[in-house]
Amino acid sequence: GSDGATYRGAGQGDRIETFGRAELQLASYAYGDDGARREEVVDVYGWLAIPASINETSGFYINGDGRGQASIDAFWQRTRSTTRRQHVDGSGRLRGETDIVAEHVVAEVVGGSEDFGDVESNAATARFVVADVRQRSFRVITADTYQVVELSGTSDNARSEPPRTESGKPPVPVFLSSSWQQIVRSPLEVVLHDDLVVEWFGPRIEVIDHPHLQTLAEAEAMARRRQRRDLAMELRVTRRDAGARLYDTVRLIDRDRALDLRCLVVGVGTRYSLSPPKAQATYVLEGPFL
Repeated sequence: GSDGATYRGAGQGDRIETFGRAELQLASYAYGDDGARREEVVDVYGWLAIPASINETSGFYINGDGRGQASIDAFWQRTRSTTRRQHVDGSGRLRGETDIVAEHVVAEVVGGSEDFGDVESNAATARFVVADVRQRSFRVITADTYQVVELSGTSDNARSEPPRTESGKPPVPVFLSSSWQQIVRSPLEVVLHDDLVVEWFGPRIEVIDHPHLQTLAEAEAMARRRQRRDLAMELRVTRRDAGARLYDTVRLIDRDRALDLRCLVVGVGTRYSLSPPKAQATYVLEGPFL
């Protein structure tokens, strides 16, 4: 074939088209006691001749492109396996995921005894082992914003990516469906009245539409959180870069102004200068109304 691998069926001498199916994917799932999916395994099967050494003493087959394979025929076997494990907390929220990918890999060794053309190894053939592991954790910032932190690679080549902020609803776990389940939405009415706020800022009516509120207590807690955010002070602090990131929680202490507040970082701007070398940042903070 054009990719250098044989297209003969195992021991038959026929072309692969005789067998019909070129690839097969089998998926299996495991669920926890709460009905949330904990693990998903997808196995991919196809025709494959396992890569092998091209040493003359190995006795394997060499293709026209210079690569070796362990058998002259391609055998129907598992070529790739992907396992996704979901980490769900006690409240049913998805806190993170782990993807484990296994496939045929040549264990590269500098100066190895076996030559694969472009790499060297101490193993004569590729082995079906874990090739990559990717971990993701989710941190909810606001109702429509969440942060993703990723770590990928195996112990030999682990690498991390900078945290990124995504817009929209955070990922949720998959639950087993039931013919007895149904979702019914009905309005909840909670009225909050604050004479001081009305006196200072005037009256305002706001209707909160939230799909996950189930009780009056949850609705009141949500309304009070929204009220605190609306009444929060916005403070601007310019200082040396402290490494604070967007939506971090920081403590602001200013003894001259008698401030000791726990604030949310809602804006970050950093300026760099070469002479003299320094990094100065301006942080926009939201703090409780005094």
